Amino acid sequence: MSTAVRTDPCIQEGRVTEDEIIVYLADGRVVSAPLAWSWRLSEAAPAQRANFRLS
Repeated sequence: MSTAVRTDPCIQEGRVTEDEIIVYLADGRVVSAPLAWSWRLSEAAPAQRANFRLS
């Protein structure tokens, strides 16, 4: 029998820097990925990178 409770991660904040996208989760974890993994993000202008929404 398992006593672990499964909860889905909840995003608190997202940020795009010059070279990576960073997501802060409610449980304190931080997940990041390089923009180079996405040609759309790596080729976007800084103003375009700043215009995002979490859904």
